[in-house]
Amino acid sequence: MIRILLSLTALGALASCTQYREPQANCFSFLASTAPVAPDCDFTPLGAPEDDIEV
Repeated sequence: MIRILLSLTALGALASCTQYREPQANCFSFLASTAPVAPDCDFTPLGAPEDDIEV
């Protein structure tokens, strides 16, 4: 039981050291930016006609 616990702990430590890779399109960045930035995401409503979208 102790070996399994130590193995899982070591595996978790190794997994936490892997490099974090942020997705290309970060749709959920909540930091305010003062520079104009091109939008990364295109939010399209599901099941709605494209011509009758109210904004």
